[in-house]
Amino acid sequence: MRNQVVKKWTVILLLSIGFWAKLYSEKIGPWELDSLYKVPEWEISNLAPVNGMKSILYHSLEYLGNPVQVFAYYNAPAGVPPEGGWPAVVYAHGGGGTAISSWVTYWNNHGYACITMDLEGHYPETDEDGNRYSTPNPGPARSGVFNDYEKTIEEQWYYHAIAQVIIAHTLIASFPEVNATKIGVTGTSWGGTITSTVMGVDSRWAWATPVYGTGYLSGSDGNQGRQLAKDDDKIAFVDTYYDGSVYFENVTFPTMWVTGTNDYHFPLTISQKSSQSVNGPATLLWALRFGHGNTTAQNLDQMYLFADQVVKDGPSLIKFEKPVLEGNRLYARYATDLSVNSAQILYTYDRSAIWPDKYWYSKDATVIGDSIIAIVPAGACVAFLNATDSRGATVNTEYIEIEVKTENWTGDTIQIAPRTKDVFCIGIDKNESVSLTERMFSDDLTWEEIDRGNGYYSYQHIKTGFCMHGGNPDQEGEDVYLWNCDSEDDDQLWLKAEADSGYYRLLKANMPELALTFENNNVLLKAADENNQLQHWKNISYSQLAFKITDGSNFKNLEGVSILVDGQTLESDNSGEAMVNLSNKQYSIALFKKGYLPVSLNLDLVEDTLLQLKFEKERYACTLQVSNVESNQALSDVLMELNDSVYKSDEEGRIYLMLEFGTHAYVLGLEAYNNINETITIESDTTIYVQMELFKYRLAFRVKDATTNALIPYTTIVLNNMVYETNPYGSLSFELPPESLSYVISKDGYEKISGMFTLEKDTTITHFLNESALALGLKKNEINIYPNPCLDIINITGFDNEYELNYKIINGMGAVVQEGVLGEKLDVSELYSGVYFLFLKDNKGELFNHILIKQ
Repeated sequence: MRNQVVKKWTVILLLSIGFWAKLYSEKIGPWELDSLYKVPEWEISNLAPVNGMKSILYHSLEYLGNPVQVFAYYNAPAGVPPEGGWPAVVYAHGGGGTAISSWVTYWNNHGYACITMDLEGHYPETDEDGNRYSTPNPGPARSGVFNDYEKTIEEQWYYHAIAQVIIAHTLIASFPEVNATKIGVTGTSWGGTITSTVMGVDSRWAWATPVYGTGYLSGSDGNQGRQLAKDDDKIAFVDTYYDGSVYFENVTFPTMWVTGTNDYHFPLTISQKSSQSVNGPATLLWALRFGHGNTTAQNLDQMYLFADQVVKDGPSLIKFEKPVLEGNRLYARYATDLSVNSAQILYTYDRSAIWPDKYWYSKDATVIGDSIIAIVPAGACVAFLNATDSRGATVNTEYIEIEVKTENWTGDTIQIAPRTKDVFCIGIDKNESVSLTERMFSDDLTWEEIDRGNGYYSYQHIKTGFCMHGGNPDQEGEDVYLWNCDSEDDDQLWLKAEADSGYYRLLKANMPELALTFENNNVLLKAADENNQLQHWKNISYSQLAFKITDGSNFKNLEGVSILVDGQTLESDNSGEAMVNLSNKQYSIALFKKGYLPVSLNLDLVEDTLLQLKFEKERYACTLQVSNVESNQALSDVLMELNDSVYKSDEEGRIYLMLEFGTHAYVLGLEAYNNINETITIESDTTIYVQMELFKYRLAFRVKDATTNALIPYTTIVLNNMVYETNPYGSLSFELPPESLSYVISKDGYEKISGMFTLEKDTTITHFLNESALALGLKKNEINIYPNPCLDIINITGFDNEYELNYKIINGMGAVVQEGVLGEKLDVSELYSGVYFLFLKDNKGELFNHILIKQ
């Protein structure tokens, strides 16, 4: 019977144990805690065995009136438990996952007992079609995103999954080697969502680390939120019973929230909101473009370092205060038990993209005293800071959203250009006098034209609260200057009189015989003369701003560059070009494209302008760690061919690279090892672990009888001190790396053969064994077999009846077709016609063999 349970235990918890002395009758949400806090019946099983850990079936809540058994892996670290017992971890898998033994190994390696269970009624083995086997008594499986919510709550998957995690907590806490007060919970993806709920339902945890999953699922723009948005009734149900936010107020212990900046299912918005809603201290770890998977987080030391700080009094991860934005400077204060080695600002320009689609950049920030400080790039709309301590452990602040400020004016924003000097405009100088200023050298040229009605206008300089003032009304030649704007001041009122070709004159409203003119770049009042072109002006309300963008490495036109200017988002076309008409003033411009370094600049737009920009690709630090797949030892001198360059691994098996964003093909080669041809996808700083296999040859042994030329089955072959046996056909094969080998071939009744050779290619070795002297001596006893050939019965004489004689009849393929204890007659009527080998052996070990022909 397949995978039968081999041992069964019933555990009775003594009420004298202090931690468990209290009987719970509390109900939180739909879960009755008194039943979940009782130690369940459990069994050690041989289902899906993994070396070094226990396979367990434990009882959970009934499903459809039937008992439920949950499969789990459990193990504690090797050695003597510390005083009070090992700290421990309960791990919950993500969607499509199962009990994951590597998480048990991860936590064991860091000094924690661990239990991980399958939450969907399976265990980690599959049939030939890849479907997981169900446990003997399974519970429900997950149905999409809470798609079973209309069933009674006791039939729903999430209800049972939470219960199964709580019962696993109760079970592991009952083990004598575990410290029941130092147990944390973690899970990935759906397991992270389960963690965010169960940590508020079960109050016994010491810490919790949801990975990806969070609360506040409904309303988010992650996959779960988008799925829930299709059904208002489902949202109401989940937000009432299941979402972690329902129970966050109960969480008073430390939590750490782990996800990636672009996680498809759980965006930063709900990770931050969840962390802000618990009542215990919360740590954030948002890794740049972090992958989504059941085991991806095993690459993070922060997983166990966070637990260590809670239950082992280890050094704390960096603790941040809330970030503060002052102008374009973002800073946050921090505290640490160690030191800060580096810091970064992570930011995005994407205002309209849903959060999982936002593209994030990073650049170095500055560590000053107890603060991290960075300048927010122009145009960035969301940013946060991170810092890395002396152990290499990184955590981050909350994010802040940055308001994009644009200047709004009630009137038209213009420049005023003279007819005879079209590269000049009316502006202000450092003394705040009004004068003609060359457009390309000044950012003080822009005015708001305020329409007062009936052809009357005022002109306010946009950077000040001052207006253009016409001076004393009775003085010709009076300089025009700036004065505090006052709508009641007639000296700030101008009458616009049309001239030819779109030009106009500005007459002083309370003295229209005077007109605005200029001499030697001084703006002043002179007697009005419609023919005096020094009094002719025109409005320049905008200029054309054009972009031409190329790739800095190959000079090809760069399509799809996003350009943020004046609250607008442009995008370069397939010619790398974009264009916009803008008011003449100063602009902060931000340009970005996924995979390229962003560009920020300030521009004083005073005329039609073409910006030609080259974009450089982002480059990231990539470390390849190369090791032997059999021994896991680092491999030095491995040659790597990548992008027409050759690199070599150091003594610790590492190759350090700086690679552009994108996918790169590479080849790894080392003598005696199989080459590796793979690709690397680079989106952030990363470490890639690569294991190489020794090149192997096929080695085959064939063992034959020297007399009969028949293959000899079940022959012992000792190869480099390892013992093997040939198959029923007298053959044995291996896949081995090139090496020197020694062997010994032996078989009862035959002389031993030994030898040595170096395996340098696919090799087949055929050896012929000679009968031993003892077997030859038996022939002299004149054992006779007749008739031979035979039909049904053969007679055997010449052996000593004092000793029992065993026989085997083997066909030409090496298979045993008949065996037993020999008498004087042997019935072979059941055999097919053909040639057979008869082997005899007495209880002294003496052997005899003979060819037998069956008619």
